[in-house]
Amino acid sequence: MLVWACVCAYAQAPDTIRYVSTTGSYNNDGLSWDHPKNRLQDAINDLRDYLLIHGLSSGSVYVAAGTYVPTESTESDGGSMLNTSFKIYSGIHVYGGFNPTTPEARPGLRKMVNGKNCEDNWSDPSGVGTTSGTEIASQWDLQYKTILSGNHSTSDVMFVYDSIRGRYNTAYPASSYHVVWFATNGKYETGDEATDGHFRPLEHPASVDGCVLTSGNAATRATSGHEHTAYGGGAYLVGNATLKNCIVERCNASLRGGGVYLDGGGIVEFCKIMRCQATGVGVVQGYGGGHVSTTMVR
Repeated sequence: MLVWACVCAYAQAPDTIRYVSTTGSYNNDGLSWDHPKNRLQDAINDLRDYLLIHGLSSGSVYVAAGTYVPTESTESDGGSMLNTSFKIYSGIHVYGGFNPTTPEARPGLRKMVNGKNCEDNWSDPSGVGTTSGTEIASQWDLQYKTILSGNHSTSDVMFVYDSIRGRYNTAYPASSYHVVWFATNGKYETGDEATDGHFRPLEHPASVDGCVLTSGNAATRATSGHEHTAYGGGAYLVGNATLKNCIVERCNASLRGGGVYLDGGGIVEFCKIMRCQATGVGVVQGYGGGHVSTTMVR
């Protein structure tokens, strides 16, 4: 009887990991590297449903190297293709950088070009502990790049520096407003001008770790109120959201946070943000080519 009880308890243990690979399939359950999903958002949604059903607050999505494009809108009415983003819900932790041919089972085993253990190599930015300053400087040369791209076009995004104008000349054939979208817990509706239009923090911590975010374009040119599609081309964060060990590149916003925008909260930890800009709208200046954070009065 004791043995039977133990077996049942093990069989009902929560399965809180999902696996994604470009060589996977829509019909796969995503419960192992042998049966991975091929669309990241499908794995996120499946895991979210599982956590809600079982009353759990945390789960992980492991993503093999390759390029992934968002498939789901951030708007309740659907919106256009430009409204699609990778939607990260409360308790969801996305880890990129896995070998696509022989993926490792744990994110701590992701490798970089220099062969160092990824987690160890990123543990001490001062270079005093596990790694030297030289190794730290090269840490973003990922051997297996999980690329989260906002570009829906077969044409590449143009992002070329213009030394005369002192800015990048850009062309986005068809790019999402945000590549990664953490603002999945709804907006404030308080009647308070300081908070309305901004987004609530997540109930539980969530993160994206070890990915390349590229080709997001928060291009809306409205300047009245808080139009989120003018903020955070690479990632839009809220409280309890973390972007960690990531590269953010070739992203643009018309008003704030070309690379990353923190709406009243969020953490950007050990990320490399490069070749991003906030262009401004007319006479209204853009701020924070790399990132911008705001503090709201509640």
